[in-house]
Amino acid sequence: MLSSQRNFSSCRKSCLIFVELAKTILFLYLLATTEKKSLHDYEFVRFFDMNVFRFLAPSAAAIGITIPGIAQPLATGADIPQVRCADHKGGEVNLAEATKGWVMVYFYPKADTPGCTKQACSLRDAFAILTEKKVAVYGVSLDDVAAQKAFAEKYKLPFTLLADKEGKVADAFKVPHIAGFAKRQAFLFKDGKLVWLDLSASTDKQADDLLAVIEKGQ
Repeated sequence: MLSSQRNFSSCRKSCLIFVELAKTILFLYLLATTEKKSLHDYEFVRFFDMNVFRFLAPSAAAIGITIPGIAQPLATGADIPQVRCADHKGGEVNLAEATKGWVMVYFYPKADTPGCTKQACSLRDAFAILTEKKVAVYGVSLDDVAAQKAFAEKYKLPFTLLADKEGKVADAFKVPHIAGFAKRQAFLFKDGKLVWLDLSASTDKQADDLLAVIEKGQ
C-alpha cells in the first residue's frame, strides 16, 4: 500500500513536470516565432505578465535553471538598491542617490504595449498631484534607450524611464524577468527605505494605488 502511494506520488510529480515543461516550450516557441509587431498585442503581453512566471519557475527549477528575481522579494524597510542605469534621455541615473522623500520605482514588461501604456498614463495623468507630494517616479523595463525614448515621447510621459537592457536593475530589486520581459511590480521608498511594494502592480489604477499609500503615510 505504502509502495503504491509512493509510486502514485512519483508519477504525479513527473506528470506535473512534463506539463510545465510543455507549457514552457510552447511559450518560448510563440516568443521566437511571433512577429515583432505582435508583441504589442494585448493578449500576448497579458499572457506573459500574468502567467508565464507562474509556470516557468517550477519548470526551470525542474531542470536546474533559476529565473532571475524568483527569490524572495525585497523586504519592507530595505534600503533602495544601489544600482545605476541609462535613462531614456541618454543620461545615467544612480538610484542609490534617491534617498530623500518619496521615490517610486515601477517595472513593466514592454514599452508601448497596452497594459504598460495604461500604467504609464495613469502616473502621467496624476503627475501634477505626485509632484505636489514630492514623489519622484522611475519606470523600468528591459527595453533599450531608443524604445524607452520613443515610449516617453509618444505618450508625453513626464517622468524618467530606465533602459534596463541587461536586467541589472531588475536583479537588484529582485524582480523576475526572462526573455527580455520583467514582471509588473511597483516599489515605494521614503527617505531611502522601502515602505510599500506591489508584486502584481495595477495598470490603469497604478496612480490611485500609489496615492492611497502616500496619503496613509503622510
